[in-house]
Amino acid sequence: MSLPPHRMLIGASSLDYGAQGFSALMAEARRPTAIICGNDTIALGALLAAQQLKVEVPADCSITGFDDLAISSRISPGLTTMHVDNAAIGAEAARQLLKAIDQKFTSLSPVEFIPDFRLRGSTAPPMRPDQPDQ
Repeated sequence: MSLPPHRMLIGASSLDYGAQGFSALMAEARRPTAIICGNDTIALGALLAAQQLKVEVPADCSITGFDDLAISSRISPGLTTMHVDNAAIGAEAARQLLKAIDQKFTSLSPVEFIPDFRLRGSTAPPMRPDQPDQ
């Protein structure tokens, strides 16, 4: 299954954009059962809009983020997200920068950081049968 282009929204990394995007998707005749946000800030904006629109999360629509901001585990419902070890990323960036300076900017080594899935209350199986997109 592929995502129709009108369902992929790209914009600012802000609460307002998350709220606007969520509201636009919920205005469609066939509402999505899940929304995957590029970061927690957008997802938190979507959660705020869901409350204003009386959309029950996760019963009516699941919402996910990416980053695992501190507030994401403290709100209700808790935001399902991907945790990124920013301290490890920062330490590696500093290590590579110091190495580059010391060795007069030799090539840097790529490093992979694997995010950790944090399942919380903002996601659940769809309450209604799957419907194909048009």
